[in-house]
Amino acid sequence: MEKKKIVPKKEIEVKEESTYLRYDVKTLITVFLLVTVYPVGVVMMFVWMRWSKWVKFLIVLPVILAVIIPLFILLAVGTAVVRGGGEFINSDEFREIRRGRINRCPRMQKEIYRQQIPTVVEIKPLDR
Repeated sequence: MEKKKIVPKKEIEVKEESTYLRYDVKTLITVFLLVTVYPVGVVMMFVWMRWSKWVKFLIVLPVILAVIIPLFILLAVGTAVVRGGGEFINSDEFREIRRGRINRCPRMQKEIYRQQIPTVVEIKPLDR
């Protein structure tokens, strides 16, 4: 028959303790990685840490903003390109608007047009 080796219980416990990291050591490693190598720290945070959801959200918020803000910028530029830039004014129109010769507001443009072309002409006699 095979001989069974009896291992004392104390040795088994020591081996188990040495293979696992304590939670405070994991916290220190995770915080160090978050400060030095952010993406790796974020992954370790989700794998190891039992932090509350709002803390994890605050730590991931810069990544979310770094993705969302460029998407909105690309969406705005893409929309302007698709429309052909018709909503934007060129530099000549801008100069005319600054001088007060052009008004981009449709109501004001109608008012300016009415002032330029009178619809009723009054003839008054001259007082001499």
